Amino acid sequence: MSALLVEISELANPEKYSLEAAEAAALKMVTQGQRVPELIVLALQSATPPPPGHWEQMVQLLERLTSRERLLQIIDRAIPAAHPDSREKLRSLYLKATSDLSWLPEALAAAGVRTRANLIEALWRAEPTEELREVFAKAFDMENHRMAGNALVGLFRLQDPRATAWTLRMLQSDSPECRASGAWVVGRVGWTGGVPKLQRLLTDHVPRVQNAAAKSLQRLRRLQTRVA
Repeated sequence: MSALLVEISELANPEKYSLEAAEAAALKMVTQGQRVPELIVLALQSATPPPPGHWEQMVQLLERLTSRERLLQIIDRAIPAAHPDSREKLRSLYLKATSDLSWLPEALAAAGVRTRANLIEALWRAEPTEELREVFAKAFDMENHRMAGNALVGLFRLQDPRATAWTLRMLQSDSPECRASGAWVVGRVGWTGGVPKLQRLLTDHVPRVQNAAAKSLQRLRRLQTRVA
């Protein structure tokens, strides 16, 4: 374990540090250029997880040190690999961060292109609500093909009727980036209705689009094999 992870583990010891003292020490590490939230996540993903009181303090530190938009992305990446004991705490923190999405428009407006797309992807795990449905709908912007693709996956998960029509728009777009993203969406959500379009894109004049269509067709075949 690296010295930094040892230091984070020490801060998570409630017998040694109160939550306030641990936060102050962690903030000092941040001012020194350390990516403390990411270090906390690494500690939570350790094969030898911290004791219960320690991981609870780690999760509390994660919430206190991280903006909601960044927190959402970090937790989204951390949950699958986290130890079962800490996974439930992370899920609770995720639900808390997504229960009120009023902060999201401002965060999206201030973020760069990649961050906006990542935020929309991170919301795939959020509890289905009408508010979330409209977040995905507003995020469908073909000028940002990656965000549009992530928004479509969210709409498919919510069984929104707009998802199929908007995916077809992407598949038929003059933009090769949009066509490639649309092809990726079809495979990602397992939409068999998009297969004829994917087959046509196998002969697209842009190799990137051909590759995206081929990968999605392969994924759909694997999904069908599992069902069978």
